[in-house]
Amino acid sequence: MEQRTNGGIAALLVLLMIVSIPIPVAGDVVIRSEVVDLFPSGTFDNSSEWDLTTQYGFTPGVQAHWTEAMITDSHLSFTHERPQNIAEDTSWALYSPTSSNLSLGVPDGGYSWSKGPEIELTNFDMTGLSNDPLLNATLMVAFAIPDTLQDDQVRIEIEWDGNIELLTNFAHTPSAIDNMQGNPLELSLDGITNWTWNQLENLLVTVDYVSVGGVDDSEVRVDAVGIKVLHQTQWSGLDSGKAVYSELLTMSPFEDIDLSSGSQNNLITSSCGLEVVTGGNPGGWVTPAIQLPHDQTWGRIHLFGNASVSIEIQSSADGISWGSGVGITDGSLISAGNYLRADIVIFDGCISGLRIDFNDPTISINGEVTGMTDGLQAEYSYLSFAVGTNLISTQPMTVGSFSLSFP
Repeated sequence: MEQRTNGGIAALLVLLMIVSIPIPVAGDVVIRSEVVDLFPSGTFDNSSEWDLTTQYGFTPGVQAHWTEAMITDSHLSFTHERPQNIAEDTSWALYSPTSSNLSLGVPDGGYSWSKGPEIELTNFDMTGLSNDPLLNATLMVAFAIPDTLQDDQVRIEIEWDGNIELLTNFAHTPSAIDNMQGNPLELSLDGITNWTWNQLENLLVTVDYVSVGGVDDSEVRVDAVGIKVLHQTQWSGLDSGKAVYSELLTMSPFEDIDLSSGSQNNLITSSCGLEVVTGGNPGGWVTPAIQLPHDQTWGRIHLFGNASVSIEIQSSADGISWGSGVGITDGSLISAGNYLRADIVIFDGCISGLRIDFNDPTISINGEVTGMTDGLQAEYSYLSFAVGTNLISTQPMTVGSFSLSFP
């Protein structure tokens, strides 16, 4: 069942065309037919004929932030362009193979210290980030060397997948080093390898105080070790764009059947249309005969309302002798002679209208989606096409050309 509309209203994307169909010229005697373009604005030659709007979220009147609708060069286009949404997150080590537990978690002033044994830290929790493109990684080391280094050294190195990389080495320092006052040392991990999220989560960081013997110059204190990542993440919020063309069809390629016409059995006319008498058996309605206009072909049958029905089409060459009815469903293409009538049985519900169209008019949509869709939420990003109040198609936002056709 459908909701009926007398005007043709289109909300269409990129490029829309509708086939022209012949419409009979009014008069007492039909002597010719001519082609009438039902939708000349489908060529997008005149942008003033279309109402273009955009919207952010679900609030009418608030324009979209990143979407623009326009008609140029005989094309309707929606352009969605927004900058990368870059997020920064830091994960601090949660496990120490050397039991340097005072160095776990966020910097808090507590620290593990060493004058020789290594301090190892790993297990950087990056749950929830694995689907985001990784842009940058930096090692954060909150540590201190309270005295100058003369002969001893402090080395910071990383290990992953059997690989070892020395990031920095402190030796012969002119003064103490203190990166435990909210100013952790930042060591870039870029350029070492093409990091994956799994590699970063399991990265092993070693802080090693290397003593050359005798009296130690100082010690190393480690408050915390973390990995700061920059990653691309999805924007929140919804942008939408819409193009609407509205016009009443003065030469309509269809005929609406008067609900009070024809013969009826066990039916009543109510505020919603035709329905079965309360408590009665199924009701029947046989419509008046409809003659096929000159130089036309039968189109489709359309029922409006909300009802459980069966439909048969009876055909006749002269409008007098009728053949047996042939079952048909709502929206199906009709096959009949010069005359037809519909035999409809209503089991439940209500019929608010019946329409027979001619020539099976078809709407064709050709367009293309270009650019990148990686940053779009696939299940909520789509193209939709409607005529009147009827949604005729919803298409995924897939890069490439598309060609659609609907009766």
